[in-house]
Amino acid sequence: MIKAVIFDMDGIIVDTEPLYLEATNRILRKYGKKLKEKDYCKYVGVSSESFWNKMKMLYQLPESAREYVEQRIEITNELIERKLQTYFGFEQLFKELKNNKYKIAIASSSYKTNVMKVISKLNLDVDSVLYAEKIEKHKPNPEIYQRTAEELGLEPNECVAIEDSQYGVSAAIAAGMFCIAIPNKYTRVQDHSKATLILESLSKISVETLKKIGE
Repeated sequence: MIKAVIFDMDGIIVDTEPLYLEATNRILRKYGKKLKEKDYCKYVGVSSESFWNKMKMLYQLPESAREYVEQRIEITNELIERKLQTYFGFEQLFKELKNNKYKIAIASSSYKTNVMKVISKLNLDVDSVLYAEKIEKHKPNPEIYQRTAEELGLEPNECVAIEDSQYGVSAAIAAGMFCIAIPNKYTRVQDHSKATLILESLSKISVETLKKIGE
C-alpha cells in the first residue's frame, strides 16, 4: 500500500532547468563561452559539482567547481524570485494528496538555498525535505531515497517517487521504491525504462493511480 509520494523538485515541481541554464550562461559569458540547450540536456540530473567539473574541463575554466556552484546558486535564487513556474498539474495533485492523508516529501539534488527558496515561495507543507547538503552520494545512488523513507518512517515499497531524469529514476528504483517518470523537454532523450510508470504530465496522476501501483 502506498503511503507517501516523494517529489523530485527540478523538472517535476518547478520548471527550474531554464533558470539553471540561464544562470550557467551568465557565468560562462565572463569567459566568452555559452552552453547550448541541446548540450545542457546531457547533464540534467547530475549533481552541481559534477556538472561544473565537466564545464571546467570543457571550457578550461580557472576557478574551482565549488566556486561556480556557489555563483550559480546565488544567480538562480534571484531568477526563482522573478521567473519561477510550477509544472501543470502539480498544485491539484499536491492538494489531492493532502486531502487523502498521504505523506509528502521532496528529494532534490539541488542545494538547500534553492530548495528552501522554492518551498517558501510556493508555501509547501511537506513531511520531509532532503537536498544536496544532506547526502553524501548523489543520484543515481539511492541514498537520498533511502534517507527519505527513513525520515518518513516508512518502508521504501510504501513510497512512490516522481522523477523526470534517468538518474532520478535509477535512484528511486535502486532504493526499492516505485517510480513514476515524467520526462520533460530537457530529459526526454534520457532512458526512463526502469520506471514503474511513464506519464506525460502530473495531471495524469491521481489517488487511483497510486492505489493501482501499490496493489
